[in-house]
Amino acid sequence: MAKRGRPFTYQREDEKPVTVSLRIPRDLAEQMKRYAVRRRQSITELLLDGLKMRLEQEDPREQSGQSIAYYDNTIIQEYGNTVIQEKASSRRTGRQGTMRESILNLLREHAEGLTAEQIRGLLSPEKPIGDTLQGMRRGSFVRTEGGGREMRYFLAGRGA
Repeated sequence: MAKRGRPFTYQREDEKPVTVSLRIPRDLAEQMKRYAVRRRQSITELLLDGLKMRLEQEDPREQSGQSIAYYDNTIIQEYGNTVIQEKASSRRTGRQGTMRESILNLLREHAEGLTAEQIRGLLSPEKPIGDTLQGMRRGSFVRTEGGGREMRYFLAGRGA
């Protein structure tokens, strides 16, 4: 049976684009959408522009005298004689390290355990911590008692 409708845009197999699926933090996705709307471009165009730009530049991690720790506490970039240093807490990457460590440190100080609301109040995070707490629970870093809003988090292996 002959194909009906609009003809294929790509005549050869090697012309067809590849679909890539990507998971990113919600706050970054919102920033991306707002940026694309302001620039009047699609998200695909925005991501392609960013990827092309990154691939055209030298990888800063391979440049001598420069150290960038993407998922660590400190980001250091050197430009000539100027060094710019910023704490990862002001630049969230969506990685678990910083928030997870902060939560574990809090729970070490509070043997009586803390609710998610108390943890949020003490840490004042820039984004929700529910996924981090759930991951810590699945990874057996913390244990819980109770349920709902009254659920308390404890360091794994400690009593209430």
